[in-house]
Amino acid sequence: MDQATQATTPTAPTESPERSAYKRASATTEGILDQLTDLPRSVEICAEFADGYGARLHFGSGLTAARGVLEVAGITGTEPTRDASAQGLGIYLELHATVEGIPLIARALLNRADADQLLQQTPEPAAEQSAPVTPPVPLGTSVLAQVPVVTPAAPTGGVQ
Repeated sequence: MDQATQATTPTAPTESPERSAYKRASATTEGILDQLTDLPRSVEICAEFADGYGARLHFGSGLTAARGVLEVAGITGTEPTRDASAQGLGIYLELHATVEGIPLIARALLNRADADQLLQQTPEPAAEQSAPVTPPVPLGTSVLAQVPVVTPAAPTGGVQ
């Protein structure tokens, strides 16, 4: 049985493009986190629909959480937006940015008063207030005015 007399040097495995994209998203996110004073409650590095990876910073709820989103906005040069789709829970303060080619989302949940205070904005008008108001129908022309009055009959016998 012959054995190799030369020492073999292991070759480094080549890194897949997917792994490289993940590492790049992770490193970019770390760079942002290093600059924050208010850290998020969780950080997600996740595959995007388009090729590559993105990051999501979840700051939680309350004014401190929202200040974290504002810090990220300052770092990325992005304006946060209000998103009232929290189904009655409150207002999401959220930003969408691209940092070094990495899609980034940062968000926090606030009640409406805190969102207004933090962003120094007046509340958005409610949907009911912005809908056109239908004038009342005069009773004389109403369908109800044409219905004859029905007087209930007194019960006869039985339990009262």
